[in-house]
Amino acid sequence: MNKLIRFAARMDIGFFLLVAASVLLSLGAVITDFNPAALKKLNFITFQDWFPQYYRSPLLYVWILLLFATLFSLAANTFVCTVMYVKNTVRSGMSARRWGIVMLHICFLIFFSGHFLYGFTGVSENAVAEKGLNTDLPEVGLSVVPLSIERKFVTVYGEDIPMVTKAEFTVTDSRGRKATVHPATLRPGYALGYSFHISMTDKGLTDLQTGIIVRRDYGRYLFAAGGIVALVAILLYIPSLLRPRLGQILLCNGIDQHTGT
Repeated sequence: MNKLIRFAARMDIGFFLLVAASVLLSLGAVITDFNPAALKKLNFITFQDWFPQYYRSPLLYVWILLLFATLFSLAANTFVCTVMYVKNTVRSGMSARRWGIVMLHICFLIFFSGHFLYGFTGVSENAVAEKGLNTDLPEVGLSVVPLSIERKFVTVYGEDIPMVTKAEFTVTDSRGRKATVHPATLRPGYALGYSFHISMTDKGLTDLQTGIIVRRDYGRYLFAAGGIVALVAILLYIPSLLRPRLGQILLCNGIDQHTGT
């Protein structure tokens, strides 16, 4: 068992998996050209609902299975490597620099978990909603009724261009729960576990209509946590990079780092 753990924690294994993941992602750019509709659909439904619909596309099927297997293996390698690193360095003392390294590894795992969570629980749907009319959103299990839609325009070369759209919606979920949200351009509203976004594309819409994007994304909480961990890791790691440089500057000026003279 110990041999297996040491093998899983090897850095060369992690490097190989990182290269393999990069190659698979590069291939994905080519595969996307052959399956644009299929991969676009994945942005709106959960992976477990998407996967059975496209098993007849062997290239896409094999590629995404290999990608998931590689990324999962990379996450496992990072986890075991981090645990082993902490175990081996705690005995000799954990400096701020070492804590920074550990937290960067943890940050990667948190971001990976956020993507995984979104892939298996996240849904999204786009629609055009009209003031006073009920709009069903079957993919997310909601219905919305716009109570008000307000646009602010700026005039450019004699043409009015909408800059900000504000709206008020009544939202009802499949269990009959209701809520009111007030999304605006670049400022989503939140209710019933979903986020509501005003679409930036409103070409061809009347004054009584607006584009709306509704998402359920539990992974965003992990992304926020990962961002905080990454910031703390950088703050812990940077001083260790600056200290040798500061020592060199003091030495060049004939100043002893310890005595200050």
